[in-house]
Amino acid sequence: MPNPIGRFGNAQVGSVEGPGLFNLSAGLSKTFSITERLKVKTEGTFTNVLNHTNLGDPNMNLSSPSFGLISNSIGSDFGGARTGQISVRAEF
Repeated sequence: MPNPIGRFGNAQVGSVEGPGLFNLSAGLSKTFSITERLKVKTEGTFTNVLNHTNLGDPNMNLSSPSFGLISNSIGSDFGGARTGQISVRAEF
């Protein structure tokens, strides 16, 4: 039986995977006691510490001349460029 119009091959949905994701995140914190009731907490957290480029998924449009090519990288929400946050908090 032939495939329906617009269907090519017999691969299952989701069988093509992108190049994967490599993301190393780290955090460091320290609490300093000034007096018995006053403490100062410093903290630094960073995502993608090594600043590794994570490539996006390949183009899966069969009619596109760039079919199968990876032409973009993953945005900042899912392993993009290195980001960091530093904070200082007084607790009393």
